[in-house]
Amino acid sequence: MASDAKMRVLVGPVGSGKSVSCSFEVVRRATMQRPNANGIRKTRAAIVRETARQLQDTTIKTFLDWFPDGVCGNYMKTTKTYFFKVGDVECEIMFRALDDSDDVANLNSLELTFAWFNECRDIHPDIVDAMSKRIGRFPSAKDGGPSWHGMWGDTNPPTMDTWWYYQMEGLDSRDGVSPNNNGWAVFKQPSGRSPHAENIENLPEGYYDTQGRSEEYIRVYIDGEYGLSSAGMPVYKYFRPDYHMATARLRPVINGVRPIIVGMDLGLTPAAVIGQQDPRGRALILDEAVSFDMGIQRFVRRILKPLLYERFPGAPVLVVTDPAGIQRAQTDERSAVDIIKAEG
Repeated sequence: MASDAKMRVLVGPVGSGKSVSCSFEVVRRATMQRPNANGIRKTRAAIVRETARQLQDTTIKTFLDWFPDGVCGNYMKTTKTYFFKVGDVECEIMFRALDDSDDVANLNSLELTFAWFNECRDIHPDIVDAMSKRIGRFPSAKDGGPSWHGMWGDTNPPTMDTWWYYQMEGLDSRDGVSPNNNGWAVFKQPSGRSPHAENIENLPEGYYDTQGRSEEYIRVYIDGEYGLSSAGMPVYKYFRPDYHMATARLRPVINGVRPIIVGMDLGLTPAAVIGQQDPRGRALILDEAVSFDMGIQRFVRRILKPLLYERFPGAPVLVVTDPAGIQRAQTDERSAVDIIKAEG
């Protein structure tokens, strides 16, 4: 709630209070709107879920549980619109089921202040993009405009290699590597099994027991970690970002003895992963080099060697290639390994 990012995502295990927090954020943002000429703080919000059934059974029930119909305003069942009114705060809250890109038209002409995506990992990217163009338009400029506008979402962790995963990790979804400075702020809650787990006091005893649960359920819904991609079998089934990814920049040991290991893939999209085994025996991945439509000689000269000279000066280097690298070309009878050796 302290963040004013134009898109915020709250991600964590089941039962950790995400939906309730986001419900309160709707009202909190409404109270922060500056009064208009009549002294009324007017805003308009959209609360989005993927399907009408989910919207009715979960999202609306959660909101009305904390802000009851007839007490904090009036809820119109036919239009699924809640007219929140307490004191000088008036917020028109529209509950909408938006499934896929075909529903983008349902957002046309909407003028909103802010929006909340409930269980946002299920929301189509086109919906998010369209919504970003509808917020900040109410109140109108002639009425003073909104004091703040933006979007937020709550979710259990999405699956790796999905659009939501790339956006939340600040990566370009087109290649999964390039930085994507999208301005999102992502807040990850601790595991339900952690001593720092949130909302435990409001959950039944044994809520996060793992007995009888599948590994993927425990990973996503209890530990709050990204799900494994369903596209084929995962190479490293037990990969955990909090355990296997460093929290600070790794530094190589440069002593003239411990080598830097360069693992290379060849072809016309050569790539290299650069690592080192530290004194504790851990395999540390320190850097990477990627290319597209480039021969091995140009890759070594333009990308790999400058990187090695800059980051690992004086360290011995051991290059390990794809076994296909020993195959000789029909043109000059040299193999990729021969070219790498010739480059030093």
